Amino acid sequence: MSDEHERMSELLPWYVNATLDAREAAQVERHLASCADCREESERFRAIARGQEEGWAPSPAHFARITARIDAPSFWQRLASSFRHTPLTVRWAFGLQGAALAALVAVVALRPQVFETLSRPPAAASSRARLHVVFASDLTEEGMRRLLQGAHATIVDGPSAEGVYTLELSLPAADRERAKEIADRLGKDPKVRFAAPVASSSP
Repeated sequence: MSDEHERMSELLPWYVNATLDAREAAQVERHLASCADCREESERFRAIARGQEEGWAPSPAHFARITARIDAPSFWQRLASSFRHTPLTVRWAFGLQGAALAALVAVVALRPQVFETLSRPPAAASSRARLHVVFASDLTEEGMRRLLQGAHATIVDGPSAEGVYTLELSLPAADRERAKEIADRLGKDPKVRFAAPVASSSP
């Protein structure tokens, strides 16, 4: 197996998952045009993604132990070495888990405050309008960023156990009409399950 073939085969899970950049995706597509083995492997990955074929996946506890060790630069070298000697179906499973972890990290990074413990009281009242929003479970980090930017909003709390986020708008709390308009606009997006203004605690 040539180095080029091996490199392209390693990228197949991320190509099928549409998480490669444009340059790498184009390289894989050119390789697939001339490699029947990789075309067959890519179809197998697509079948796994559609739930038509049973594939291996790490347990949540196993994956948690792996991510808990991400605390030193040398981890990435160990991870790369491990992936080179791991079956492609295992790489595919880790690719899906990694994408979910990256989305979670990005959501936390959007919050303009430090990490909070569960015992910390709710965020203090603000002079700005706020919304309660529930996003679709398959919303990507890029999609969430687009929705937040379009609404000129930031995440100030959540998600709760029910998946509810609290967004703060760049509007005064008294401007309830515009807050409702933004909530209605968000609610029409297919990636938003619920959106409504937070009732003001002031008289």
